[in-house]
Amino acid sequence: MEDKINSAPPILEDDNKEKLISPQTAENIKSINPSFHPQKIQMENIPYIVKHQDMKSLTYDYIKCKPRLSSECRSQVASEVVQMLDDATPKLMRASESTPLVAESGVSILKRIMKKLKKNKPSDNKFENDLEYQTINLFGSHLDIIYDRYKDIPPFLKQCEKYILERGLKKQGIFRISGRSGDIKELKHKFQVESDFVDIGRQVDIASKIKDEKQRQERINFIKDEKRRLQKENPKMLVSLFELNPSESSVASVFKLFFRELIEPLFTLRMYKLWIVLDDIHDNVLKIKLASHLVLLLPFTHRLMLHYLLHFLSIVASYSNFNDMTSSNLAKVFGPSILIYEEKKKDNKSSVELHEKANNVVEFLIDNYEEIFKSGSELIMTIETMIKEYYDEEENTLGKGGSGRSKSHFSISKGSKSQNKSNRNSGTDEPKKSPLTIIDDK
Repeated sequence: MEDKINSAPPILEDDNKEKLISPQTAENIKSINPSFHPQKIQMENIPYIVKHQDMKSLTYDYIKCKPRLSSECRSQVASEVVQMLDDATPKLMRASESTPLVAESGVSILKRIMKKLKKNKPSDNKFENDLEYQTINLFGSHLDIIYDRYKDIPPFLKQCEKYILERGLKKQGIFRISGRSGDIKELKHKFQVESDFVDIGRQVDIASKIKDEKQRQERINFIKDEKRRLQKENPKMLVSLFELNPSESSVASVFKLFFRELIEPLFTLRMYKLWIVLDDIHDNVLKIKLASHLVLLLPFTHRLMLHYLLHFLSIVASYSNFNDMTSSNLAKVFGPSILIYEEKKKDNKSSVELHEKANNVVEFLIDNYEEIFKSGSELIMTIETMIKEYYDEEENTLGKGGSGRSKSHFSISKGSKSQNKSNRNSGTDEPKKSPLTIIDDK
């Protein structure tokens, strides 16, 4: 037993010290500036997206100043997915079936989501317009709403992760063994109260924009009363898990519950069938290639959270000699929460078989997430280069007075059906093409 403990990877300890920059970064800086002392430069709480800003598979649609480029990248990825599924032997999915699943939705899903959200507002609230007092629910919300609030992974989630990394990595059955329901409810309440308290400053900013002076002051006073009420009911507003000292299982249950209660699952309802297809592929190279494409088709907030979760679970799985939580066991715990389908739609396959397929897919992603996201980054760089070269060629052609095309974009061909119909009537046979092709607007 002693040898087993000594051979384990080191547990991340909470030494209450601010984290320093990496040794490699310090060495690089020192080579430029010999007088540099790495102890003086310390890492701050950097947003997750900034830490991975060089990973194109995460950031290709993060910068909003080039929406057309990111849209064309996504459309080209979708085109390749349709082609892969249709060309596989045996055929994995017909193009007519996969095209609607990969196409970008024209209407924001948030319009449907917001109808389901329960607004957390006081019962005596008199304000019924868009600026009414409300807070963001941490649990049972949507990832877009959560990200819009924090512009990062939710702080309470990162705090749970840190607590598990430092105290729960060697705990047997972590995530599988549930914590006490009372402790879980208390932690959820504390995290929500902390979030509401932080939100008060934002609510004051919203109220200050009201033009009517009387209504503006009335609302600001109401919000301040709410602040005093929260402070009175919860003297210690900011949550520190290391001071509360809850059980590791309770913290793990709260972490797991966040993903389970999301209105839109992590892998999205729309793409469920596409993800399940991965379990039918036996060629590992093709499997990774398709997975990297599907990752790129996820909405930005879902893709960011997926990378965060898979990275964390891979660390937990590396301690499976002690906690018995292999990637397979972790997939069985998280699979039913993050890769699910709409129960309203009937499927010929039994739900047991679908759950098993979903768990196999999640296990595969935990084991191969680094290669999948790396492959996705390489794909995006290739597509961006291709698109930029195309535009440069078009600009050169126009500059020389040629009749070059003014626009080009990758999208679903709206005229594909009528074109196919005319081809059938004329009796001509054309080579088979993907429904997502380059459309040229002349």
